[in-house]
Amino acid sequence: MSYFVLLIVASSVFFTNDAFAYGRGGSCGENTFCYFTGSVVGVIILGLFLLSVIVNILEKGFVKGLTEHAGVKAIFFYCTGMLTLVWVLSKLAQYDKSIAIVFCIAMFFILLKLLGKMKKVILLGTEHSIQRGQNFPDLFTSILVEECEKNKVNAIAEEIIEGEETVASKFASDRQLKYLYADPNKEDRLKGGIPTRIDVEMTFKYMDKYPEVAIWNEETLPTEVREEFSKRTEKAHRMREKVWLENILNFDHWPLLFICGADHFDEFSKLLKTSKIQVVESHKHWIPNQK
Repeated sequence: MSYFVLLIVASSVFFTNDAFAYGRGGSCGENTFCYFTGSVVGVIILGLFLLSVIVNILEKGFVKGLTEHAGVKAIFFYCTGMLTLVWVLSKLAQYDKSIAIVFCIAMFFILLKLLGKMKKVILLGTEHSIQRGQNFPDLFTSILVEECEKNKVNAIAEEIIEGEETVASKFASDRQLKYLYADPNKEDRLKGGIPTRIDVEMTFKYMDKYPEVAIWNEETLPTEVREEFSKRTEKAHRMREKVWLENILNFDHWPLLFICGADHFDEFSKLLKTSKIQVVESHKHWIPNQK
């Protein structure tokens, strides 16, 4: 989004100068600074914007790449706002430049506010038992209230089995917030080749060599089994996290509070950021008296 903010800044400077020029009965082209900001800087930033759109289309396809691009979503509001700004400033500049400057600054901050409401995820890591309300349901609800009010959350999504009632799902229903089960169900995992019971698969694989794995206990697994189990589990986690990302993009409600197991927090945060989504890291591993 940074290039888009720069576009607003450059255009605001240009339009302000342009309005002043017309207010005096002249034109923007008469001013070297105005020409530079309006032409050279404007063209450079516009080029970066178009390049970003093209890259997004190549990654996601034409329709999704175009419609899911943050800049494209904002461009209608931006163009409408800037055209209105030019007209208003040209009128105000005829009377008092200070009024035009104050108006321009106010419009700039309003646009930044709109941009801030685009793709934003408040990420909260915790234990699944806490999500299900088996431990500390009242305290966890208070955390949800705090995060939703502080970040003006419009929707909640979480890593949990589809159909399960959780503290967050009940909270969302009570507050009339949109809610999403983000984790892939069994059918989706099968289609995507995501393992569901790695422990069972490895029990059958290693039972002859290590009979003790018949009673599965991660803490007492032989080193060979534990290392492979860890690698396969991490791989499955990354696959699931990509599905979460796809699901919340299709869900398309922002700002979004996303609740997941603490062991996903760091990697999912990275994935969101590389996908140009603003991330607010609320709690990495929430339990009472922990941040």
